[in-house]
Amino acid sequence: MTDAATTAVPRPGQFAIRGVIEGFYGPIWSMQDRLELIRFIARHHMNFYGYAPKADPLCRINWDTPFPPDDLAGVAELSRAASALGISLAYGLSPGISICYSNPDDRVRLLAKLDQLVGAGLRHFMLLFDDLPPDLQHPADLRAYGSLVEAQADLINFVHTHLRKALPQSWLAVCPTLYCGRGDEPYIRQLGAQLDRDVEIFWTGRTVWANEIDSRDARYFRQQVGRSPLYWDNYPANDLFMSNEAHIGPYRGRDPDLSQVARGIVVNPMTLLEASKIPLATIGDYLFAPGCYDAEVSWDQALAEVGGPGDSWAWRLFADNVRTSCLEVGESPLLTATLERVRFAARFGTADAERAVALALLGKFTQAAEHLLGQEIANPALARELRPWLEAFAAQTWRLQTLLSGHGADPGPQSGAPRVFSSLALADLLPEAIPGGAMSRAPI
Repeated sequence: MTDAATTAVPRPGQFAIRGVIEGFYGPIWSMQDRLELIRFIARHHMNFYGYAPKADPLCRINWDTPFPPDDLAGVAELSRAASALGISLAYGLSPGISICYSNPDDRVRLLAKLDQLVGAGLRHFMLLFDDLPPDLQHPADLRAYGSLVEAQADLINFVHTHLRKALPQSWLAVCPTLYCGRGDEPYIRQLGAQLDRDVEIFWTGRTVWANEIDSRDARYFRQQVGRSPLYWDNYPANDLFMSNEAHIGPYRGRDPDLSQVARGIVVNPMTLLEASKIPLATIGDYLFAPGCYDAEVSWDQALAEVGGPGDSWAWRLFADNVRTSCLEVGESPLLTATLERVRFAARFGTADAERAVALALLGKFTQAAEHLLGQEIANPALARELRPWLEAFAAQTWRLQTLLSGHGADPGPQSGAPRVFSSLALADLLPEAIPGGAMSRAPI
């Protein structure tokens, strides 16, 4: 990238490109939401914001429709606000959803729309071919090209040449149709070989939702594709089938030396704007200083910053039980360890003391839930966004208290309910610890 903010290196080891890409499915944010998030990521050492919400028709379905004046003015305002904070705003178009790659008229419409963005002051652009059929669709393209990747590379180079003529310092990144794997797949190798050298390629890692991204994989990608990857990281996104999950855990599973190989990392946030700030704060810490990043320390600081220092004790107790994501192998670590001690002690007839400890912890959970569901907290917007999970936290805490006290059977979780304690197999953890013997029930 060409902005001073993205080329300056105030700390060794930081990623060159550090930011957010609004690329999720679902309701799009307001302009005020976007401006608020840009201010937030600027405070956390980021320098990139990509605009590409799947539900914005001007980005995807109506990629060839000219921008109405009000929409273009909004993009220009967002770009100016971002630039003033050292953030490069990149606008993404997804022409592959219907374009005929070989049709000159389609190309003219695409360039005309990009020229509108250039006129509005933008210098950073994205062409996104993700989540599309893997083959050419138009008969004319089938006659003109040997493969989808050949057609895409031809169009991308055509656009890149046009942008560089209009704006020599322009920047272009591409999300390929195959955007995850090892990097040795024929499609991505051919794309890397055919694209102009200055075009960046987004890559999500080995999977769409990568639990790890390591420098060895990045080196292999660079060897195979001929350029370093620019990672599009789909954490903390919670769209589609993950909508019952709140991804508010800390960033982890990325190598401390990844910045030596990768061009950068941009992350896809949740549809929950305020809640996204918690993981984004930790992501900012990692991207700025990956060599000394401590996930748990960064997370504690993020919870205090976003949730408010006076409420951080309650947010920490709650958040420890809402860790479900591609990054977390375990879940509810404090509660799980406590219940395992209860189970172990029950084998030897000494469960009472451990059960008392567990009930005391659950009592703290209840206090935390009541506090966060109350009116006098520092960030009520965060509580409003997370209310379904807070209510599930309170309800499931009560269920666990009831089970441990031997006062009732477990009715089981409701299908599709917000995920809290969701992967704890309590049927295995608790039966021997419950007064009156084992009980048969579904896991919470």
